[in-house]
Amino acid sequence: MKGYRDDRIRELEALYPFWQEKTIWGFFEETAERFPDQDFIVSPGERFTYKETKEKVLQVAKGLAAIGVKPGEHVAMQIENCPEQVFVALAVNAIGAVKVPVNISLSARELGFVLEQSQSQYLITGCHIDLEKNETALKLVVTLPQADCHTLMIRQISFIHQEARRHQKVWYLPMIC
Repeated sequence: MKGYRDDRIRELEALYPFWQEKTIWGFFEETAERFPDQDFIVSPGERFTYKETKEKVLQVAKGLAAIGVKPGEHVAMQIENCPEQVFVALAVNAIGAVKVPVNISLSARELGFVLEQSQSQYLITGCHIDLEKNETALKLVVTLPQADCHTLMIRQISFIHQEARRHQKVWYLPMIC
């Protein structure tokens, strides 16, 4: 094993002789160009290559940009571990926003605290939340349909307008089809 490790280190040093300032998205894009047909995500019953993942991430990034997410804005993500979580996380990074990971087991009070402390402008969640109990400065809440991760399709984005406090369905996003 030591020989393999040493060979791998030499290979990496040849590929990256000096530190490059790149985002996670930048490194992902570079790797996707080098290994498009290699598996990137492998989960029970599902596999996604780098190329397939990149295509889905770009769809999500376009959707996030369309709902107003801008570079530098904080996007809280409360999504369980599944391929869709990876797509959304990379999309947030691709548009230059700041990903704020949020534990899916938080109480409403804890969630409110995290959103306030992180200065999140958006929340993407697969969990039911009661914003009436959480006074936040969120611009938008994106609610994913309740489903298990193997069948999750992000098809409908809904939001709660903070001033009116009324639920509206505003956008259809065939993100993961």
